[in-house]
Amino acid sequence: TAMGGERFSTIGTWVGTYDAYCQIATVSDATPVTVTLQAGFPAISHTEVSLTSAEPGENVVVGCSATDEFGNAVSGYSLHYTVFPADGASSAIYGVVQTDSDFSATRTGPLYVACGVDGYDAEDESPPLVRVVAGKPMIWGVNLLEQDCYWEGRRLPVDVVAYDAWSNAIENPNVIVSTSPANAVVESSPGVWTLDAEGDIDVTISLGGEHHPGAAIDPFVTSVRVDSTPPVIAITSP
Repeated sequence: TAMGGERFSTIGTWVGTYDAYCQIATVSDATPVTVTLQAGFPAISHTEVSLTSAEPGENVVVGCSATDEFGNAVSGYSLHYTVFPADGASSAIYGVVQTDSDFSATRTGPLYVACGVDGYDAEDESPPLVRVVAGKPMIWGVNLLEQDCYWEGRRLPVDVVAYDAWSNAIENPNVIVSTSPANAVVESSPGVWTLDAEGDIDVTISLGGEHHPGAAIDPFVTSVRVDSTPPVIAITSP
């Protein structure tokens, strides 16, 4: 410089107010310059969701924020968010309905939610995942493989399907099996019912838990005959 000094430069990365001064050995500037570091342009967005698991039609609140490349919060920019299914399908197929602050969907499956900044390439690079799960049962169906006679110890050949009000299949519905006489059918493993008595058995199959309002779910009632004794065949002549 004109006074025989030297020039230096420095780069700041964190927003704040700093004193800048020169120092030679133990002598320093008694009147430092105050430097205020402001946030840069938006570089990445951050997404928050109120729920990571939601039923069809349930609102998920979305919060968006953005930072510069050094992690300083930026403000004064217009933010948005996008909902896109993890399988690459259109959000319309999943019944996604968005407002400025929340969204809902009607089809089950995983949905990514990513915030962004209008006019900048600053989308969230690790967006949260919201999984839409089936709602309460609305309809169901029971299919029993009927035959004249069953044998003790075999699986009761029954299949149960249940759907919510948006036609989403419900995994592992809460099936309840009762019999007369009591305990003639037992749950040998989750979802597997085994005949555990001989004779004529009245079977009632119902769906437990809370149902969707107006659900058409009536108990399924049937009777089965269990006889494990094989017939005796007598041959009286050749």
